[in-house]
Amino acid sequence: MTEVWHISSSLLSQPAKEVLSALISDDKKNYEKAEQEFSDDLKLLDDALALYISAIQGAYTVKERWQHQSTTEAPIILLSSVLNILLLIRHAILLGYFSETPALFRNCHERITRSYLFWLNESEASRFLSGKPRTQEEIDDKLSALGEPKEKGKRAAYIALRKQYKHQSEMTHPTLASFKFRYGDIEPDKLKEKILDSPILGGFLSNDLFKPVVYSALQITLFAISIIKLIFVDSSGSYEDDYKKILEQYNEWIKKISPKMV
Repeated sequence: MTEVWHISSSLLSQPAKEVLSALISDDKKNYEKAEQEFSDDLKLLDDALALYISAIQGAYTVKERWQHQSTTEAPIILLSSVLNILLLIRHAILLGYFSETPALFRNCHERITRSYLFWLNESEASRFLSGKPRTQEEIDDKLSALGEPKEKGKRAAYIALRKQYKHQSEMTHPTLASFKFRYGDIEPDKLKEKILDSPILGGFLSNDLFKPVVYSALQITLFAISIIKLIFVDSSGSYEDDYKKILEQYNEWIKKISPKMV
């Protein structure tokens, strides 16, 4: 049975400042309860985040080797900013803002794919450092071109990248479907009425939602690690062993929670 914690229902019954105070107070309670209830899940995420941080630390200890090299400067700019977004995702999960995380996941994906392209392509790295933008479709096209020659139609890699990005965008665009994390997977007409009749404000926690969103956070964190370690980490060292250990724990964790995610 789904358990939901700290949903405020005081929108119309209290003054606005009191509603705000109650929402903030409930969010703090969510954070504390989530840390207690899901400590094992958070430990795995934190282990992955710590490993990611260690790669950034390692990169800056040898800054003199890559400074003024566009194919390294561009990725470190983006991959460092990814850490801030990953930390924000962690906070959002603990506060119960599940429906607001997809935009953050997509933002990470955009920066990680760009960092990989810029590491491989000096002209694209220089373009980025000069302030010129690229759309995600252009990034996907450039990346897929590096992996396989273009034949008839679109490259398989391009199609896969576009499919992944579309999936990450589905819950980001302001459509009724983007409200499903808060109101459930119901018919659009019923969803509309539910939103209008019972607006859910602030964060809220649910047993059924917490683990799937942590799963997504782990996925994007491991994706970030898989790229940053290519650029800044000696693959023969202990970092690779630590990465494989976390990956094994992640796969075991997925097996354990997968029945609850169906």
